[in-house]
Amino acid sequence: MTKPRDMTAFDYDGRTFHVEVIDDDWTGAPWDEFDGLGPVSEWTRRDKTPGEWVLCEDRDIKRYYDFSEAMRMAKKDGRDAPPHGVGTKGERALRAVKADFEWLRGWCNGQWRYSTLHVVLFGEEDEVEYEDYLGGVEYDYSTNGYWLEVAKEIASEIMWEVRNQEKKAKIANRFTEAMVCGL
Repeated sequence: MTKPRDMTAFDYDGRTFHVEVIDDDWTGAPWDEFDGLGPVSEWTRRDKTPGEWVLCEDRDIKRYYDFSEAMRMAKKDGRDAPPHGVGTKGERALRAVKADFEWLRGWCNGQWRYSTLHVVLFGEEDEVEYEDYLGGVEYDYSTNGYWLEVAKEIASEIMWEVRNQEKKAKIANRFTEAMVCGL
């Protein structure tokens, strides 16, 4: 594999890694994939009920976020959002629900998407030395967002493997040298 042009390079632990961000077609909508989020309606033409917020719309159809149910769940679960631990239980729950709503709205509006990260460490002559993939990662189109933190965690795992392989090679070389020398 040669280095694709659309890979982003970053340095980690003295080595240069490359990450390719690939659309993750396997991960669905956030409210379908993860627990703890406020209920979201299917696409509908009905009017909003009290306690619902319009999450997104497309022409005459909408999805609604059930604010009332989300608040009940957030209070019950003790959810919070920054600044954590400030205010009453209700104020903390409200911050969590608002943050949840904005996060879901960002997904609906295409401000972020789920991606698969393909992290590669190239060796000599641009040959792949090590690589790893991780799907379901939030990608916000930034140059240094959460996705890059995740890519660096993958790079850390790759560097562990590199060091482990180097250690094994060193042990194998010592054994070979001992056999050749007749030790």
